[in-house]
Amino acid sequence: MQADKFYSQYKIELILAGSGLFFIFLGLKSHVFPPTVQILNKNIEQKEIMVDIQGAVNKPGLYKLVTGSRIQDLLDKAGGLLIDSDTKWIEVNLNRAKKVSDGEKIFIPRINDQSAIINSKSKLININAGTKAELEAIAGIGAVTAEKIINGRPYQELAELVSKKIISAKLYTQIKDLLSVW
Repeated sequence: MQADKFYSQYKIELILAGSGLFFIFLGLKSHVFPPTVQILNKNIEQKEIMVDIQGAVNKPGLYKLVTGSRIQDLLDKAGGLLIDSDTKWIEVNLNRAKKVSDGEKIFIPRINDQSAIINSKSKLININAGTKAELEAIAGIGAVTAEKIINGRPYQELAELVSKKIISAKLYTQIKDLLSVW
């Protein structure tokens, strides 16, 4: 009975106190128990790309790599370089840290690969193996165009320089007699 009397006398105060405690608890809960982050999918799918590597590697062929892979990753997957790979050409022309892109083809020449050097009799520069400096020595080809030629390798014919939009048709007619392919 005393409880009923106490409740009826302090009914409003008890309701306000209870409500206050409820809201204080809610406020403390967010500070004491911070919200948790839930990872729904731990295995985020990484897109695969296809890259072709040929020439002086142990296992030439077409490889699946994860997007963002680098030339060195491709070389590792292809079993590394052959003993007779042209390491000087690689040092000058191949950036192993460069990211590869889907559909790209990489060619690694051998040391005695005659197509990888300038033909000393004809003085032609091979577009599949000429160095950046050799390509830049041709009138009309600067650093950017030389880099485009290197990145567009390999070529089956000289006319691909125009079809791949690396050089203009006008420049092609001016320099085609200075170039060779394989």
